[in-house]
Amino acid sequence: MTKKLLSYVICIGFLLSMSTQYIAYAQPSLTINSSAAILYEANTGTILYEKDIHSTYYPASITKILTALLAIENLSIEDSITLSREASLTIPAGSSSIGIKPDETLTVDQALHGLLLNSANEVANGLAETIGGSISQFSTLMTERASELGALNSHFTNPHGLHNDDHYTTAYDMAMITKGLLEYDYFREIMSNITYQIPETNLTSEIRYLSQNHRLMNHIRDASTYREDVIAGKTGYTTRSGHTLVTVAEQEDMTLIAVVLGSTSNDFYADTNTLLDYGFDNYQRVTIEYEEPNVTLPIITNNEADEVIEVGSAFVTNRFSTDFIVPIDFNSNALSTVIDLPEYLENDVTVGDVVGSITVTNRDTTLKGVDMTVHYVELFDITEDLNRFSLFSFKGLLLIGFVLCILYAFLNYRFNSRRLRYYRQRKSNNRKSSYFIR
Repeated sequence: MTKKLLSYVICIGFLLSMSTQYIAYAQPSLTINSSAAILYEANTGTILYEKDIHSTYYPASITKILTALLAIENLSIEDSITLSREASLTIPAGSSSIGIKPDETLTVDQALHGLLLNSANEVANGLAETIGGSISQFSTLMTERASELGALNSHFTNPHGLHNDDHYTTAYDMAMITKGLLEYDYFREIMSNITYQIPETNLTSEIRYLSQNHRLMNHIRDASTYREDVIAGKTGYTTRSGHTLVTVAEQEDMTLIAVVLGSTSNDFYADTNTLLDYGFDNYQRVTIEYEEPNVTLPIITNNEADEVIEVGSAFVTNRFSTDFIVPIDFNSNALSTVIDLPEYLENDVTVGDVVGSITVTNRDTTLKGVDMTVHYVELFDITEDLNRFSLFSFKGLLLIGFVLCILYAFLNYRFNSRRLRYYRQRKSNNRKSSYFIR
């Protein structure tokens, strides 16, 4: 086979796409009394602890994490919102509020501080109406956005979390929503303000003083439970949901999200501390580089004779560098990798196609799945091989058909000739017989 390199050579930079599936370690023997809980490392997607994380519970005011996300994504902090009568007055008496009146105007920045620090329900309504046009339309946006973030088992009917039987989430889903909100530095900036002041508005001449409700974040409110490593969070409570809590803590290069649902007043902070301490005391984040010899796979196709021929080659790379969460006693010698590649590729393969995978494990735990993609394609000039004559090719079949027609004509001619001679001979013999009889 003649292999003349064509000008069809495609190159592209190193391509690897990490799988989106989360990593989960074997469960430790922790005492967690909340009905559901998760400890999730946000940078690597590692679950360090889970308890009933995919069952649905009522979220209460941690719903406002999603409301804040949609506000940050759809509004400018300099924008203003004006609360409608429905937004201001339809919240139940005694529920969380900062007393914003109908037709009172706030900036989005002021509204988000009221929402996240003091859990203001009327502010949640005002943001929802501004973004979605109505509470119901905004609720649809909430469920859709949550799904985009990987929160697939949640459904929201309001922006504040006041009880509704059809308003629910899971511990895992709240971790995914919180992870999405952490992408915005502005959210972190709001969370860094333990206190905040809303100045005079168009309807109020008094300053409103706000203070962070999350006790692990506010040393002024409760110095005994304050944690210096906690950077964000949201509290929640209704009689139907029990206590709910989302907490984000950072130490060095690890970002832990702890979510507890269906908890009690005695347990929700205690369980959160247990989770965070377990994560930081037992795990670390490391960068692991992995490199294998480059792999070249043949590209094949079939010619007109239905013969398998090689038409080119594809260069596939195995190299990657990525971060993992591993136990404190991590030993790199315990790492193992499994490479899954086919023996050959079809001739329609292109650069960027996923053709295999690498799975990295630490003892019995899968750390990362890496999709291996085509880096470089080289095709050969195999025109002669593709068009090579064969009795089974189209041209060969035409020739066979022509030969069979000639053979049929010849045999038919021979047969008819013999029949003609036979009848002539028989006719001659009949004449001779008639002569002797007479």
